[in-house]
Amino acid sequence: MGIIFLDYELILDSNCFHVSDNLSHVKVIINKQCVLMDESKRMGRKKKVALPATGDAFAFPLEDGRFCVCRVLSESVNRDEPKFAAVLVVCSAWIGSEVPAVDDPELRPILKLTHHSWANKDEIGWIDDPLPDTFIPIGKILPTDEEASRECLTFSSWGSIQIQPMMQWRWDHERDAVLAEDAAKKEQQANLTAQNENKRQKHLKQVKLKDLAKHTFFPHWEHLPKKH
Repeated sequence: MGIIFLDYELILDSNCFHVSDNLSHVKVIINKQCVLMDESKRMGRKKKVALPATGDAFAFPLEDGRFCVCRVLSESVNRDEPKFAAVLVVCSAWIGSEVPAVDDPELRPILKLTHHSWANKDEIGWIDDPLPDTFIPIGKILPTDEEASRECLTFSSWGSIQIQPMMQWRWDHERDAVLAEDAAKKEQQANLTAQNENKRQKHLKQVKLKDLAKHTFFPHWEHLPKKH
């Protein structure tokens, strides 16, 4: 039995679509419990990648040119779950104009997400992907005993670590602009959905039975049922 992920984040891009009508996030999130029976069987075996070690800290650039920091709290080799190689990473609440010194005490507090639908959740998660080239090693910030033993059921990504600090900062300092952008994206999506539905209805009115007879349904099926 594999790990149970309560929040699974799939990073798309900077113009992301969110499953909720009133939100515009840079993620698609599954709020239902998802049990992954065996990661290697479900996804196919991943090539072994070099992952950072406990305590490793990294600065990374934000989209406005400033920097944030993340650090590794634990490694899956020291845990019962997850069963695959991964590291537990937290994002710092710190944002600055330059790459910081590793001994800066302001780097230790963990970023708490309150923007959009987040309810004061720490930006923390298991990551099994290689570290991006844009991440800059700054040294070691060894976790406390409490941090090192912290339980986490969330699978995340370096992309989420990079995006969330700026999203939270804008929510705290430019919320009116963020909400206006969200409303514009929602309206744009609604207009696009309406246009597609109109095209579909026009197409359905023109379809004849002879057209359906010539159409190949499920063209990508490998094992088609036999004709009788």
